[in-house]
Amino acid sequence: MDKNGFTPNDNRTVLGMLAGEIGKSNRGRNRILAGAVFLCIVTLTMVFGISFGKAKAEYTRAVRSAGTAASACIEGADFKQYEKVRDLEYVKLAGRSVPVGEGISSEGAGKEGREADAESAGKERREASAEGADGDRRICQIQWLDHLTWEEIIKPAYTDVFGHYPAEGQELMLPVKALESLGISEPEPGMKISLKVNVGLFRTVEEEVSLCGWYTDYRENRPGLSFGYISEEKIRSWGYDMEGKSDVLICQSDSMDWRTAEKRLYEDVPGKIRLSVQNTAACDAVRLTAGGYDTAVLGAVVVLGGMFFLVYNVMAISMAGDIRQMGLLNTIGATGRQLRKVYMRQILSAAGLGAAAGVAGASGVLGF
Repeated sequence: MDKNGFTPNDNRTVLGMLAGEIGKSNRGRNRILAGAVFLCIVTLTMVFGISFGKAKAEYTRAVRSAGTAASACIEGADFKQYEKVRDLEYVKLAGRSVPVGEGISSEGAGKEGREADAESAGKERREASAEGADGDRRICQIQWLDHLTWEEIIKPAYTDVFGHYPAEGQELMLPVKALESLGISEPEPGMKISLKVNVGLFRTVEEEVSLCGWYTDYRENRPGLSFGYISEEKIRSWGYDMEGKSDVLICQSDSMDWRTAEKRLYEDVPGKIRLSVQNTAACDAVRLTAGGYDTAVLGAVVVLGGMFFLVYNVMAISMAGDIRQMGLLNTIGATGRQLRKVYMRQILSAAGLGAAAGVAGASGVLGF
């Protein structure tokens, strides 16, 4: 006997029968509950799924347009400044980039290159294919990047990346536009290319490089040339000190706006620095989608709260009609635990049906 003097009935068959019979008598209520669960899942999917997709699309567009995922850059920073930046708590990523000069081709572009130039649009392509008085053509800017900068900051801005980042001395990675400017429409790994490179301001070297990779960038509406990348071994052979000055590319916290980030960097990085800062691509994407992180969190709380109270109120109203039945069952010996099992079986059955339909409906909405 339990503490109330009743003898519990533990017959599971009886409990299942009671749950089924009570469910049949409450079919209308169960349909409403299933419909509420279905509506909640579809609504949450539309609000969060579509918003997430739009924010991700805005992020990708911004990163590709900028040519980098970095939101701040310190030009000509020394190695101690770089190490300091890397240790700052509000800096997610910090990598090094060393600009070398321009890659120049003194060979005339072939027919394929001229056709590609004729079809291209934008100031960058016209500048890249323009010939000087001596017949030289500027095809790209040459840079060295450390591994983190390439993988986490620069590579996300490109598509159709083939091959690998330069690892050996004569390896070179070029953008597709530069290859087209050279008359190469079908590049292959290991292809030999002759280039002149302006190393710094007063030095020009001629190199026969091996193409180790290529990529597609999206800099049509930005001034300047695209970038070609060289190995650490090559930049050392040209006399660069790898612990000397470099540009430091920074990704600060997404919740920090550019004004705050600029102020903190000026305060925290020792010495004089030349700094440019903007909002992160993720921050701008959320702002364009939801008005900012604060608004996004508030909207999420409102939506989740609304869905919770919808289901809660449907269940509370439906339970009011079952109180008498539960009381009668209790008087004939059913325990509170048994009553909960009976009631939860029919509730979970209705909710499970609504959840399954909601998942199917939400998948259709997202697919569309």
